[in-house]
Amino acid sequence: MGDFDVIVIGGGIAGMSSAKKAKDHGLSVLLLEALYTGGKTVKTDVISDYPGFPDGISGERLTDLLEEAVRSRGVKILHEAVTKMELSAPLKHIVTDRDSYTTPSVIIATGIRQREIGLTNERALSGMGVFHSAEREGFRVAGKTVAVFGSGNSAVTEALILSEKCEKVYLISPNTILGASKKYTDELRRSKNITLCPESLIANAEEGVFLLESVTVINRVTTEFRTIPIEAIFVAPMPEPDSDVLLGCVRMTDDGAVITGGDLSTSAEGVYAAGAVREGSSYTVIDAISDGFRAADSVNTYLVEKVYNSYGL
Repeated sequence: MGDFDVIVIGGGIAGMSSAKKAKDHGLSVLLLEALYTGGKTVKTDVISDYPGFPDGISGERLTDLLEEAVRSRGVKILHEAVTKMELSAPLKHIVTDRDSYTTPSVIIATGIRQREIGLTNERALSGMGVFHSAEREGFRVAGKTVAVFGSGNSAVTEALILSEKCEKVYLISPNTILGASKKYTDELRRSKNITLCPESLIANAEEGVFLLESVTVINRVTTEFRTIPIEAIFVAPMPEPDSDVLLGCVRMTDDGAVITGGDLSTSAEGVYAAGAVREGSSYTVIDAISDGFRAADSVNTYLVEKVYNSYGL
């Protein structure tokens, strides 16, 4: 019947919520997390919309409280990286960098990672021309001409912060629609030194002595190339599902998001997905917790109706 009733892969908010709720159902639970529990939420300074905390709560504090609740219920947490999964058979096999485990059910909660621009010299330029936070690193480019790459509220926020420090800011967005809320687009229109470059990708970055000298931008619609002189690129957060280990195991979108049904079931029987790794996620803490609870409820129903009853229980 397996080493555990359910194995949760990923120790972020969705994964820990799944583990807690599954344990509340009386299931034996193993949670596998390669790095640290909490995921991206740990680095969030203030979560302002979490119920019960009118003044907000830090991501670190929230994840500490959730981990305490998970451990107090007896969930086994192991810091091991999953390297391979066999999910097609009734008894699933999960292989990590240290051991292997079996289980009749799995909850995938591997979350997201930050997408890179795709430049060949991107990592070499990290901190030397390619940056990731206008708030923390904007002082390095005061008075210079810079670019922000990305879409949505996060990209506009980066551009607005830099517009107060820099001579000129190019907002390079790969999308036709910027995807930011009215509050941010109104501020963008009022800015006098931000130039929007929609439907565009950065094809190349030319290095200078200290920072950058220019970027070559290609318009995705017209295929027209354009060289823009800049001295730094700020990459706005562009999350993508962290799902490489799932290739060939469950159905996913072209972007790597796990396709789920209404009960969060995947294309593999007994396997469910919760949180930011699944298609349609809003990437919010509230939805991650809700997903975790729903996935655990679905696992409990699956085990009771289709697994344990087959043993005459």
